[in-house]
Amino acid sequence: TPFEPPSQVRISTISALAGLNADVDQHQLYLHLPLVDKDDAEALGVFELKYYDKDPVTRKIDRHHRWGTAAGHTTEVTEVKKYFQNQLTILWRYRSETGVVKVTNGFIFNTGNIKAVGLKSDADIQLCYESLRSYLATHAEAIGLVPREEGAALELVNPRATMFNTDFMASNKVLREEMFRLILKEYHLEDSEFEMDIYPAVKIKFAWNADYMHGPGSAECVPGVCYCTKKCTGKGCGTGDGQCKVVTVCVFGNDTTTNAKMGKIIITGANQYRQVLDVHRFMSTLLETHHERLLYREPYMETVEVEEVGSAAGQEADGEEVGSTGGEEGA
Repeated sequence: TPFEPPSQVRISTISALAGLNADVDQHQLYLHLPLVDKDDAEALGVFELKYYDKDPVTRKIDRHHRWGTAAGHTTEVTEVKKYFQNQLTILWRYRSETGVVKVTNGFIFNTGNIKAVGLKSDADIQLCYESLRSYLATHAEAIGLVPREEGAALELVNPRATMFNTDFMASNKVLREEMFRLILKEYHLEDSEFEMDIYPAVKIKFAWNADYMHGPGSAECVPGVCYCTKKCTGKGCGTGDGQCKVVTVCVFGNDTTTNAKMGKIIITGANQYRQVLDVHRFMSTLLETHHERLLYREPYMETVEVEEVGSAAGQEADGEEVGSTGGEEGA
């Protein structure tokens, strides 16, 4: 069976983090920040805010919700059972790298840190944060947003991705048990897991480190193996001894007769897009190199024409019976 390359990587969502060079009064921001119309899909800027308040005496939790309308804004307070502490939920629109207006859901903290989720491209990280910074700077006086350094402008601090969730499709179904055996014995990624009764995918733990992937001695290194001499937790920056960033690859083989879809492979846990691209390249090469070994072949039974032997035998039996009866009568 000829090998067909897997699909390109699809980014399902990106989580990101950035800071402002100012402390944020969440209550004042919620009350006084002007909002754009929530129903106007082309209106750039903040259009919705939420925060949660817990009464220390009654223990009652209220969700305060405010959103923009064509006439101004609307608010409502709803009692809820659970809540997010110490943060203000903020939704805003920005223009993406493709020119399309998109929505980002974020959380802003008193320290000025802003977590954003739901991004779809690496370039949109800077674009979405810059859009929010510009909007807040325009209304800084109304919400009491003052930079920590006197006379400084409102600036972003270190906008970056914290997690990429991506996936791609194999060109065929993949034998999961064979994939797990291959990863352990030939690629030495010994922290990988496969327990079918608990999780249906092979979990490959790939330790990404720029020194071992692209450094001077990288040709001698097996991709995904940690070569650190210092203690390495797998949560590092991805460059240097003891700084590996473990990326998880989940291989859903779909190697059953009941599932007609091709194998799906998820790459999660990366905090740089080049980590995603390196892991995708590694998996693509692995699938091609071991294609015949990993390929799931659908079992089948060939259709065979069968003569009606039973009917012919019955006719012969009937003839013998008639002949024998006639013989007895003749006798």
